[in-house]
Amino acid sequence: DRKKRQRADFNTAQLKRLIEVYDMEESKRPDKHALAKELDGMEGGRPVDAAAVKAWMKNRYHTCKRTRRPAPSVPGERKQRQDFNAAQLKRLVEGFEME
Repeated sequence: DRKKRQRADFNTAQLKRLIEVYDMEESKRPDKHALAKELDGMEGGRPVDAAAVKAWMKNRYHTCKRTRRPAPSVPGERKQRQDFNAAQLKRLVEGFEME
């Protein structure tokens, strides 16, 4: 069940807030528990806990369903999905909102 929860993606509202926090200076960031509470189910999005926030901040797993793209394949290495940095995500979120 844990794996399923981790795979759920953030919606654009949640992503926007995450990016906003990501761009702040570290001293000004809200703590991850407070942020998780704020993001949890925001605008019908996925449930969020502090671990999910921490993982996102570390860019551990994917954040946007429609933006999955395979990493260039390296022989003998498992293909990993490519993560986007904050600037790229910002553009993507803007793009989704224009649709």
